[in-house]
Amino acid sequence: MDPAVMGEDAGAVCPHRPLPRGVQAQGLAFGDGPHRCPGAFLAIKESDMFLRRLLLWNDLEIVRHPTVGYNEIVKGYELRGLRLRLGRLGGPKGANA
Repeated sequence: MDPAVMGEDAGAVCPHRPLPRGVQAQGLAFGDGPHRCPGAFLAIKESDMFLRRLLLWNDLEIVRHPTVGYNEIVKGYELRGLRLRLGRLGGPKGANA
């Protein structure tokens, strides 16, 4: 979420934003150099697959937005408290219960 790297709207989801040379498209930090996470490619692939499947649902609804914090131990951002709901309360729209 560094505006110097990711632009003015660094915290927004924008998969097609222009990035400086050397910045990976996923915009996630997994370290670099000799300390780079050896499973970074797998973590990105798993996250991509999960989110694609989740976002296929037309009735996905955000119940509570997450809070964004920074974890000093892992030197990374954390999302906490996100609550989602699949399906409308009372069934599909227009259904008689």
